[in-house]
Amino acid sequence: MTKAHTLLGVAAAASLAAVASADLNMTLDGFTAAGAQFGMYQSYALDADHGFLESVNGDFMLDADGENWTWCDDLCVLIANEDLSDLHVQIGGYSDFGATNRFTWEFGSSGDAGTAGGGNIDVGGIDCTGYYVWIGNGYSSGGAGTWSGNIDLIGTIPAPGALALLGLGGLVARRRRA
Repeated sequence: MTKAHTLLGVAAAASLAAVASADLNMTLDGFTAAGAQFGMYQSYALDADHGFLESVNGDFMLDADGENWTWCDDLCVLIANEDLSDLHVQIGGYSDFGATNRFTWEFGSSGDAGTAGGGNIDVGGIDCTGYYVWIGNGYSSGGAGTWSGNIDLIGTIPAPGALALLGLGGLVARRRRA
């Protein structure tokens, strides 16, 4: 195998390397939670396919008037460990639950039925691998709120095929040296 073949193999692998999107799409239909009440959205920890959070897109509304000052933007996503003792990311909610990374929704500051909430939040690539996704009412003193809509947790990871090609490029280079 010539040096040209080795360089060609590495160049092909590098040119095919890409980033794949791995999103977690949450659909809410009449989701109700009282103040500081959270439920685990999924019963498994985020893995490498969903672990790096790049951005969050929310498009939801408050279905009925929020009770006891609960507003539309109190809909809250927590990324935390299995028993909520380690809060890694908080998105939304009036109350600060002490998460390492905290973000607020762009709009939704009303407790009136029909209020739209959410927005697009760039969180900058936070590693959430091994954590769980929780959803609930992020106003600890609030009453019940009922929401419908979507929240998308958007992440990016190297595409598995690109990693495999890079590995093959490395094997070709190693074989050449042997």
